[in-house]
Amino acid sequence: MGWRLLTSDPEGIAFNVRAMLEHLEGDCVFDTIRIIGGGARSDLWRQIFADVLRKDVLRLSAQQEANTLGAALVGGVAIGAFEDFSVVERYAAVEEVTSFDPEAARIYDEMFHVFTDCYKGLKHTNESLSQTRAVRSSDEIRGGGMN
Repeated sequence: MGWRLLTSDPEGIAFNVRAMLEHLEGDCVFDTIRIIGGGARSDLWRQIFADVLRKDVLRLSAQQEANTLGAALVGGVAIGAFEDFSVVERYAAVEEVTSFDPEAARIYDEMFHVFTDCYKGLKHTNESLSQTRAVRSSDEIRGGGMN
C-alpha cells in the first residue's frame, strides 16, 4: 500500500501529461521529453514519466533557473535574436537520459485507459463541483462566514 501511495502522485501527473501530449501530437511529435524542477531530481519520477509516456526523459542541467531561461529563449526567438529553439542546447545541456521499460510501459498503457475512462466518467461531477459555491470560495469556510 505504501509503495502505491508513493507512486500515485507522479503517475497521476504523468497520465495528465500523456493526455495532453496525445492531443498535441496530432500537430507535432515529441521524440523525447525534457524535464526540470523537483520531479527531475527523482529517479522514480523520471522512470514513471518515461514508462507512462513511452519516451526517453531527459534531465537538463538547468533546473531552478529553467523557467527564466525558457522565457528568455522564447523572447529571443520572438524578436529574431535566435533562429529557433535549437539554441536551448547551448544553455541547458542534457545531464541524464531515462529510457522507458517496455513491460512497465505496457502496464501503464492499461492503467492509462482506466484513467481516461474515469476522467470521462467524472466530467459531469467535476463540472458540478466547479459550480458549487463552497468549492469556489473555500476561504469563506475557513473563517469568512457564508453569505
